[in-house]
Amino acid sequence: MWQYVGFAIGCALGFFIVTAILIFYNKYLVMNENEESTRRLQFLKCFPNLLDKPGRLLYVGGHLRFGRALQMTGLFKDAGWTIDIIEAFPENVMQLNEVKWINSVIFMDVRLFQSIEKYDCVMLWHGPEHFEKAEIPTLLSKMRSYSDLIIFGCPNGKYEQDDVYGNPYERHLSTWYKEDFKELGMQSDAIGVPDARQGNIIAWLKS
Repeated sequence: MWQYVGFAIGCALGFFIVTAILIFYNKYLVMNENEESTRRLQFLKCFPNLLDKPGRLLYVGGHLRFGRALQMTGLFKDAGWTIDIIEAFPENVMQLNEVKWINSVIFMDVRLFQSIEKYDCVMLWHGPEHFEKAEIPTLLSKMRSYSDLIIFGCPNGKYEQDDVYGNPYERHLSTWYKEDFKELGMQSDAIGVPDARQGNIIAWLKS
C-alpha cells in the first residue's frame, strides 16, 4: 500500500515541478520575447537608416540570462556591425567571452571607461535606471567624447528591481520619464503606459 502512496506523491510532485517550469516559461521567456519584439520595432522606427551600413557599436552591459541574451545587439550583428561590450560583473564577462561574434569584451565599469577610438554608436540599453540620476549627465558627456550617437533605453517610469543573480549592478537606482531626457537635451520616444512594467523609452543624442 505504501508503495502506491509513494508513487502517487512522486507523480504529484513531478506534475508540480513541470507545471512550475511551464509557468516560468510562459511568464518570463515568452513575455520577454514579446517585449523584445516590440522594442525592436520601436528602435527601427526611431532609427530607420542606422543599420543601412556596418559600423562600430559599444554596447554597455550585457548578459546571457533569462532568455534576454544581449538585448538589441542582434540587429547590429545582422547588419554586419563590429560589436564591443563593456561589462562590470565578472560572471557575465566570463560568459560573454565565449560568444564568438563579439569583437571585444571590456571588463570595466563604464563610469571609468575612456577611449581614444571612436564608435559609430554607444548604446546603454536598459541601463540609465541602474545609475543614480545625478550620474547620467557626466556619463553622457563622457560618452560624447568617443561617439557622435548615444542611445539609451529604459523602462517608461517606475520599475523596482533589486540585485539579481547576485549582481548588484542589476539594481534599479532611478526612475525615468520622457521629460527627464528632454532636460538632458536628448530626443526620445516612449511606448506603453508610464509606470507599467512593459513600457519602454528610447532616448538619443546625436552630435
